[in-house]
Amino acid sequence: MKRILSYFVLALTLTVLIGKPIQGQANHAPKVVLFSLDGIGVDQFNDKTMPRLWKIINESGGWGSSIPTTPAMTFPSHVSIATGVHPERHGIVSNSYYDSSTNQTVKSSAFIEYLNEEPLWVASTRKGIRTAVYHWPCATGVWKGVSPEVYKIYDKKVSDQENLTRCSEGLSQGIQFIMAYLSGTDSEGHFYGALSPEVLTKLKVTDDLLSDWILSSRTKYPNLKIIMTSDHGMASPTRKISLYPLLSEFDIKAFAFGGSAFIYANSEQIPSILQRLNALPGLRAWKRSDIPEEFYLRNNFRTGDIFIMADLPNWLSDSKNELEAIGEIIGRKGAHSYISSAAISPGRNPRKEDLRVSALMASFFVFIGKRVGHLGTFNSVDIAPTIAEWLSIEWETPRDGKPIKRLR
Repeated sequence: MKRILSYFVLALTLTVLIGKPIQGQANHAPKVVLFSLDGIGVDQFNDKTMPRLWKIINESGGWGSSIPTTPAMTFPSHVSIATGVHPERHGIVSNSYYDSSTNQTVKSSAFIEYLNEEPLWVASTRKGIRTAVYHWPCATGVWKGVSPEVYKIYDKKVSDQENLTRCSEGLSQGIQFIMAYLSGTDSEGHFYGALSPEVLTKLKVTDDLLSDWILSSRTKYPNLKIIMTSDHGMASPTRKISLYPLLSEFDIKAFAFGGSAFIYANSEQIPSILQRLNALPGLRAWKRSDIPEEFYLRNNFRTGDIFIMADLPNWLSDSKNELEAIGEIIGRKGAHSYISSAAISPGRNPRKEDLRVSALMASFFVFIGKRVGHLGTFNSVDIAPTIAEWLSIEWETPRDGKPIKRLR
């Protein structure tokens, strides 16, 4: 994740306060903060790993499991959380891809110009709600003439503590809706494994940071509503499959994300590539038009000509040589971008492997505002419609998700 987000730093390193926000009538909707904690799976969150937060939600909140996009990947998941629609609609189908219309490689898709659907921060600003966005993927500029009052582009030098301080300052200055990205356990998971000691240590640090912030903020703003979630969970694969050596006789562009990959190839080569890939145990591959409908990928031209999904313990690599392989972090000890349960059709008999892997990809979900207890499981596209209902926002177009019933 941080390797990809570093493209932000190369192109956009300063705080951006451009694009004039739309001024609207004052309203009396509640203050709302949405946090994303990168890479924290539902299996990582409990009363042992984050005891202080667990105590807070049992007294004044609720918890559940959010199902991310398939593949469970950073940028598509964050944008689905922010828009309430699936990747084939919002256009961020993967962290990186090849754009055949421009013959260019998009190394990082987390920029506003690639976004096809209205995000929450635009919808709230259009409503006249004072909005701030800190480090959220794709919150990098003006969308259809609208930008939030404050937005700060990802900067790896800014700590989670600093971002929480920004949130506090925003609330004190009258900001009504905040979206903030925090580092979570993504890097620790990639480098050391999904439930490694390093991940558990980071969970404890995050527990203290967030609990202190919540208790202080809720004292100042008793009606504050908070949602905390993540973009994906983390698995610990052990078997690397290198796509370029495997498909060396074909003219391809490969983009591997750990548990999945896109292949771009000449149409006449696609049948042979599919035959090669599907002959390998633990891999499934489809040409774009045959990707299962419930994956929500096949109706966007940015999706690869071929989509590959791996079963554990496999992870996919697009390194072309030993030097590139040394720099890989996606599957060193932990990986994501595998199938999520959102892509398992209820009308079919699911594969046991899909059920096992998708459980590892599920994101944690926390609500703080009133005691509601266990919230069950829902899709990440339900989060934006829930917040929109709290803030009386009307979308420009219908959303794929629906408000979470017990939070209405």
